[in-house]
Amino acid sequence: SLSALCNALTSSQLLIQPVPRYAGEGEDVLLQVHNLPGDARVFSWHKSNNGSLAHKLVEYDRAKPSISWGPAQRIRGRVYKTGSLLLQDVIESDAGMYTLEVLNKDSKIERANVEFYVKKPVTQPFVQITDTTVAGGTSVIFTCISPDTDVSIHWIFNNNTLHLTERMTLSPTKCGLRISPVKSTDTGKYQCVVSNHFSSKTSLPVSWP
Repeated sequence: SLSALCNALTSSQLLIQPVPRYAGEGEDVLLQVHNLPGDARVFSWHKSNNGSLAHKLVEYDRAKPSISWGPAQRIRGRVYKTGSLLLQDVIESDAGMYTLEVLNKDSKIERANVEFYVKKPVTQPFVQITDTTVAGGTSVIFTCISPDTDVSIHWIFNNNTLHLTERMTLSPTKCGLRISPVKSTDTGKYQCVVSNHFSSKTSLPVSWP
């Protein structure tokens, strides 16, 4: 927690801080260790994801000193004698829970956990238009097509944020926009914007009618 990290200088508790906590693909993430015990003989990093059993990434023996990487670990990182672990050029599958195990001279084990997240940049969406005839006029549905999940969507009309009227309905995820019935004031260019914590992409404009 933030308060725990603020107290790191006065506390003896083993703490880990991910820098940054939310990273984009291709960035480096430092799992920065605070308060590594001075009598630590060996420390090792383990990773689990989605409730899976943790597997060992790397072990550091301070007495020798020596570093041994686990067989499942693609060596895209660096471990420091302070206990910190640098993960380089992270990808989405690198996200998850990391555990630091520290073995001291009395063979006592101390553990600390940290979790960080990796998000991919979104891809550019596109807008699909469906016209239907309804009583009293024409109904039109604009659908924002995007392969990305866990994103926010909003709509643009003639280069400005779309202001909803009583004739407009958004789907629960806002990927669908229905106007019924459409009027001459609805004539123009429509775009959708897809965004997450790290990036945002706008579709090319489509004209109606």
